[in-house]
Amino acid sequence: MCILVVCLEAEAAIELDKLLKDASNEYMSTEVSYFSGVFEITNTSVIVFIVVSSCFLVWLYKNMSYVFIEVLVVLFAIGGGEGVALIITVIQIIQVPNLKLQIQ
Repeated sequence: MCILVVCLEAEAAIELDKLLKDASNEYMSTEVSYFSGVFEITNTSVIVFIVVSSCFLVWLYKNMSYVFIEVLVVLFAIGGGEGVALIITVIQIIQVPNLKLQIQ
């Protein structure tokens, strides 16, 4: 288990490094971006989302099997491991300020 956490932590550190490098390129860019990053939600889209997601959940409930549940458990375990690795990486960066990359 410890080896898995260490491997996931290393992977999270690599991803963080990539994100920081990408972020530094964004600040140096002089191009004008017309995307605000805000997603507007209308009442119609909310109702459609609720209906579609509810139908999907009912369909999953009707088609559940032992294998399907086992696959879900494995996927949630993988996601939980990645989340733990990310939290450990963030805590290490906060506690050891020398690990922070300086953007020039």
